[in-house]
Amino acid sequence: MKRTISPAKTAEYNRRAYLKNLEKRKAALRQYYYDNIEKVKERMRQYSRNNAEACRKRASRWNKAHPGECQKRSLRWRALNPEKARNHRLKRNNWTVERYNQKFLEQNDCCAICGGPWVEGKTRMSGDHNHNTKEPRGLLCGRCNTALERLDNIPDWAQKALEYLQRYDRGVLAERASSY
Repeated sequence: MKRTISPAKTAEYNRRAYLKNLEKRKAALRQYYYDNIEKVKERMRQYSRNNAEACRKRASRWNKAHPGECQKRSLRWRALNPEKARNHRLKRNNWTVERYNQKFLEQNDCCAICGGPWVEGKTRMSGDHNHNTKEPRGLLCGRCNTALERLDNIPDWAQKALEYLQRYDRGVLAERASSY
């Protein structure tokens, strides 16, 4: 008579064996990775190239599910790779390092709008570009870059800001006149 083992007992046996050998298998995989790191990385790159859309979707889902961790990783990477981070930022806005450095010299280390000086470690000049044509224009300090962004995105922002200042100044002048 043939002895049969129930599927539940088989599953339990497999689970115990899996847990018993888990650390050994993890150690073996880690060792394989370090022994064959170039081969493994090439295989990962190949997989990413062949499955680009699926990888992007998976990364996007993970980033949405872990916003704090995603930001920490990004900041850590930028701190460890400042040149790559700078180049990526420039490239994203259609700038090259050579063009940036040339503009920096042309503008005498100053903002193209307000003329404020660049101070190492304190200010960063942003590469401004036309949002329609993506053509680089000049280097701006943070304040001018933000103001220019408002002018681009909110059509009558400059007029509203001017009216606000005039209203405020009239009110201040009227207060001063009445206090004399």
